[in-house]
Amino acid sequence: MAIVTVPPTQLDIAVAKTIAAHTGPRIERTAQLLTWGADEHILCALAAGWWLFCRSKGAPKRHASDHILVTTLVASALPHILKAVFERRSEAIGAVSRFRASGLMPSRPGMRYTSGLSLRPPACFPQNKEI
Repeated sequence: MAIVTVPPTQLDIAVAKTIAAHTGPRIERTAQLLTWGADEHILCALAAGWWLFCRSKGAPKRHASDHILVTTLVASALPHILKAVFERRSEAIGAVSRFRASGLMPSRPGMRYTSGLSLRPPACFPQNKEI
């Protein structure tokens, strides 16, 4: 159980209702593809593969691959750590059914958000430009 429970703000509810009112099957398919692209398992596998590939390369590439792997792993773990501390409750907002099933939007009042904004995309871009 989370230590802190955070109820949705009026702005959260208004934005969720607006999105639900303007979302159709085409937008849902696009969102589903984007969600797969940001999946932590896929990103971690790609980062690990790149890290293994760079083991036989020069020091700059090994250093860059170390950075990519570490930041991807940390950015993948951070949402899970934060979810252990903070629990976000929702209000019933009439979300589209596929979003409910995917975990993007809770379907009943009091349900926990199972996904949300993450830190993963910026973690994929290392500070070292020598890749």
